[in-house]
Amino acid sequence: MGRKCSAGARLGRQWQRRAGVPFGALLMLWHMSAFAAQWQMHPSLQLSETYTDNVALDPPGNEKTEFVTQINPGVSLHGEGGHIRLDLNYRLQNLIYAGDASSNASHHQLAASGNAELVKDIFFVDARSSISQQIVNANGPVGIDNLNIGNQADVFTYGLSPYLKLRMASYANAELRYSVDRVENQSANISDAESQQYSLHMNSGPRFERLQWDADYRRQDMNLSTGEDSRYQSANADMRYHLLTAWNFLARGGQEDNTLQTVTDPHNGSYWSAGLEWMPSPRITASATTGYNNWDADLSLQPSERTSFHVGYRERDVGLVRGPSWNAALSHRTRRTTWQASYIEESTTVQALQLTGRQFFHLVDSQGNLIVDPNSGLPIVLVRNIFSLTDQEFIRKRGQFSVAMNTGKSDIVLSVFDERRSYSLSNTSEDAVGSTVSWTRQVSPRTHTVVGGGWQRTDLSGSDNHDDLWHGDLALVHRLSQDANASLEYSHMQRNSISANSDYDENRVTAQLDMRF
Repeated sequence: MGRKCSAGARLGRQWQRRAGVPFGALLMLWHMSAFAAQWQMHPSLQLSETYTDNVALDPPGNEKTEFVTQINPGVSLHGEGGHIRLDLNYRLQNLIYAGDASSNASHHQLAASGNAELVKDIFFVDARSSISQQIVNANGPVGIDNLNIGNQADVFTYGLSPYLKLRMASYANAELRYSVDRVENQSANISDAESQQYSLHMNSGPRFERLQWDADYRRQDMNLSTGEDSRYQSANADMRYHLLTAWNFLARGGQEDNTLQTVTDPHNGSYWSAGLEWMPSPRITASATTGYNNWDADLSLQPSERTSFHVGYRERDVGLVRGPSWNAALSHRTRRTTWQASYIEESTTVQALQLTGRQFFHLVDSQGNLIVDPNSGLPIVLVRNIFSLTDQEFIRKRGQFSVAMNTGKSDIVLSVFDERRSYSLSNTSEDAVGSTVSWTRQVSPRTHTVVGGGWQRTDLSGSDNHDDLWHGDLALVHRLSQDANASLEYSHMQRNSISANSDYDENRVTAQLDMRF
């Protein structure tokens, strides 16, 4: 189907050549579970026709209109039983442009994971793979999906992780894990990467009553195809001794040994601290420790099964995240609402975020599980990545909040995020803040409306200048049968940019049919 189809064919060949081990592991899990697991398989087909008045997101005066046809087959598989679990959701998005056949494209979209218990209670294997699309140039024309021509590329991840769970009588429990993961970026702006990780976690068994302990060792080698390789290595241990009814003595210590490309000292070394923990009830925990190269405090509350809250503060003089840092998480559920909030500070890379599925902001439920599209089975993306693709290590500070409400005939979802990335090598930073909202209203037993929109503000230069991206949607959805929906949607997108020729407006009208079999 033109040059982009050849890129899709190359991706398919790379999938066969390089994903043999993890994808073969998924197929092995499928084969093993075929006779033991309860299976659910749902083929799907999405057909749509879109009219857009600015298909390439060109600046005012250069817009090109286009009719775009989509024929998107997919399949969703779920199997569980006989010590095997497998989830696989796949869609082939085919974009056919009436006015420019050379722009025709096919995009693979995949989210797959599996787990097998090979030796009862001892030996396990995890396998995973994904294919998605990302923005290539954050300063270029940034769309909200794959329909607009250009400025996007495929990302392919896969991984395999065997691990052992060991119980040493009543003295200790241990988990020994090896993980190998790879990310393939179909963009020259960023390297492919392979991660090999070794980890050991041990904690005290029931034989220890007043004295409890846990210890961790982790090493990760991140090898880039064109950039500088990195190694992250850490060891830490915590000890808790029961003093009084509600009080424990705490002690912790550790060692950091990291090698990466940076203009600053990675500050390898050791730390230790000691303090107290207060547990007046199983639902309240507060602690604080101080010592050499480390000071920390934590508060955890769980007033009910529906509500949990945690906030932590740490000031450490060794490791990749030094100085004061915070982390927080809130989850609250009522009969009609689900609230989620979190804040995190971490040292990471784009490749590490890609491998762990955190490069996008996904919609999650009250348990932190991804909410998927009922038609495709793929995770619902609220915000696509709008940061630069780079091989640099960076400090990531991200806060996000979402609330989902059901009022009987209406479902409302609101999300907000704010993220800052500070790059260690170039000594620059990027900032982004945004929000999305959608309101689904049932107007009859078979028909509902959807009104939604979003806003993103990005500052990719570290200055006070910024770009703003707005989008709004209005859709009417009618259920034709239990497994088929028809919809008509109007959407508008507008970008106000500081970059020359990056402003644009786009209007779309889309008629769509979704079917599950």
